[in-house]
Amino acid sequence: MRALMALRISKDADDSTSIERQQGDCTSEVARMGASLVASVTDPDVSARKTTPFERPELGPYLTDPVLAASYDLIVWQRLDRAVRSMRDMHELAAWSLNNRKKLLFVQGPGGNPLLLDFSNGPLDPIAELMLTLFAFAAQIESQSISERTKGLASYLRNNARWVGGNIPYGYKPIDNPDGDGKILVPDEHSSEILREIIARAIDGETPEAICRSLDSRGVPTPKNYQRKLLGKPMELTTKAGRPVKWNPSSLRTELLRNRSILGETTVFVRDEKGKIRKDDNGKLMKQTVRDSNGMPILRAEPLVSLEDWEKLQAVLDGRAKSQAPRRRDANPYLGILKCPACGRNQHHRGWHDAAGRKYAYFYCPDKCFPALSTNHLDPIVSGALLDSFGDLEVFEKRYVPGEDHSQELTQVRSAIDSLADEKDAGLHDHDLDRYMKRMTRLVEREKTLMALPSRPAGFEWIPSGRTYREAWETSSVDERRQLLLDAGVSVFAAKPKDDQDQAKIIDTIMRTQARERGIIAMTPKVAAVFLFSHEIEARLTNNADWTPPAQPPKASLRRHATKG
Repeated sequence: MRALMALRISKDADDSTSIERQQGDCTSEVARMGASLVASVTDPDVSARKTTPFERPELGPYLTDPVLAASYDLIVWQRLDRAVRSMRDMHELAAWSLNNRKKLLFVQGPGGNPLLLDFSNGPLDPIAELMLTLFAFAAQIESQSISERTKGLASYLRNNARWVGGNIPYGYKPIDNPDGDGKILVPDEHSSEILREIIARAIDGETPEAICRSLDSRGVPTPKNYQRKLLGKPMELTTKAGRPVKWNPSSLRTELLRNRSILGETTVFVRDEKGKIRKDDNGKLMKQTVRDSNGMPILRAEPLVSLEDWEKLQAVLDGRAKSQAPRRRDANPYLGILKCPACGRNQHHRGWHDAAGRKYAYFYCPDKCFPALSTNHLDPIVSGALLDSFGDLEVFEKRYVPGEDHSQELTQVRSAIDSLADEKDAGLHDHDLDRYMKRMTRLVEREKTLMALPSRPAGFEWIPSGRTYREAWETSSVDERRQLLLDAGVSVFAAKPKDDQDQAKIIDTIMRTQARERGIIAMTPKVAAVFLFSHEIEARLTNNADWTPPAQPPKASLRRHATKG
């Protein structure tokens, strides 16, 4: 007899139903029967109350695929509740077994003895069918009881500011409750600083895309991977499609920066009268804050952002959402970088595909000062000229530095010293001067320690990334290359010349109207271009010893010429 072993668990917390325990019980019973084990399927973190056997990722194909279904005669579960949690699911499984002439074995049946349901020769006898219905009924009642207990416990924990389990909010970690049972959330020393950096950079106007690129380049684990790290699980380095796991700008906006959990609040899904989670007008799942009897939010953890900064952050995100249009597939790869030599305006981009799928793209001045410029002619000029000029310079990246301010604690300590001295003068410590001196000594030592600590405001600094512009360019996408050029303050003035004389005229116009002493001139029969970049890049190219990373992102200091020719 050929046997299929089916293992399932909702959460791996109960030793009596752990995957290892199920596997051991089922393997022993298969061996005792003299059957051959042809396959074993495991569905971890799968609820029998929410999925039928046919819907489970691993077991499902063995029930729905005729080829796989023909490879075994017997399905083995440890217990009936590992297979189903409702009478309806049990009847569907029984009907399928009858149609496919299968046997179902539950190793721990009534009284702890194996229960074999044999459909290979036709329907069960009435008594066996009645017993099967009763067992399924008992499993369904137990499932509903577990659900009610779980909901009640979660509600109790939320209302008492304790962690109910599930996903760990980014920036926090669970610890044992020092004041009683259960667990509470406290700021995680590593991820909380990353989160505060993200918030500060977003308030400062940096886009989620730029923030994500910076975090990826530094090797900062994504929220999901950091949670796996906290739980002692290996981090996932690639997606199912084989691409590297990276920070996602959309998730950063909606799941992190819009999440009130960073205020320390507890939120729950909003459900309708049928218990289904409601969605807003944009199709997103709705949440609401858990509040106490006075209507105040129940804080389950220390806030990672002040309410003032939260409101600033939401205003920035709201403004960006209103102004941000969906990016087109043929979006301008040199937007804000490529300019017309005559009028100084940004050049527009247009692209299309022909019937054979070939891509065509060109740039043009909106005032039509020059003929359109082919992308195929411009791209080699841009990459070649820039990498030859400063490709070996190191890229500097903007990083948030948390502030360090001990003034509030210092004020509290000094206030305590004054209060203790007043109590001494009033004679309140005459009976125990040793205790008074110990307390005063500790306070004075703490005051000295706080006074010696450095104090600095939170802000940003530019630090070496460990990558050169050449390395960053070669591993970046089109959008990432554009951002790299913008961060370096690069401007490209280019046009398509009619002849050699026109080439010289274009170059002379650019250098004269932009009033810059330094620039890179690049010329081909199809392109005449001048590349200008920020003063910081210029200083580094001339080995200026006084150059230091700027306090703000480098920007080119260019004077726009408003007239043609």
